[in-house]
Amino acid sequence: MFKTNSEQPQQVSFAIPLGTKAHELARQYSQAVGNADRERSKVEIYLNCLAVSAVDFYMKFLGFETELSQSNSQNKLMLQFFIKADLLVTNIGRFKCIPVEENGEYGEISDVSFERTGYIFVQLSKSRQEAVILGFTKTHQAKVDLNQLQSVDDLIDYLIDLEEEPGARNTP
Repeated sequence: MFKTNSEQPQQVSFAIPLGTKAHELARQYSQAVGNADRERSKVEIYLNCLAVSAVDFYMKFLGFETELSQSNSQNKLMLQFFIKADLLVTNIGRFKCIPVEENGEYGEISDVSFERTGYIFVQLSKSRQEAVILGFTKTHQAKVDLNQLQSVDDLIDYLIDLEEEPGARNTP
């Protein structure tokens, strides 16, 4: 499941298969959208849901508890007005999961928020059958160079540090 980024040999990423359950959830939430820009929103919500599913799998794989049902990305009413792609990690905080296309150079953070613990970038394969956790950033900026991301190893250290903080939080 671990892969090495060919452009940066020292950079490790984590590949996750996207099965029927992830696609069914993505379909379910994308169909719930009823706003004016429906088709574009449906696609964006679908991709966001796949990214959230991948990060949820990854967090559980690492032994961290998540609260997927408490994430805004799983709230159909919220999705009517805002397109969200967040995941609440118990006693750590809320991460935005950002899908990026294969061979993309930048990731866009559409709703920068200082209440987020971090931003995790997820590359989706063209077939949408696999996702790769590329890395993360704690930086609150609208456009992120994917070559400047912190590694998945750094993410693990960051999660452990946050979990061990006496004032660890569970952002609502």
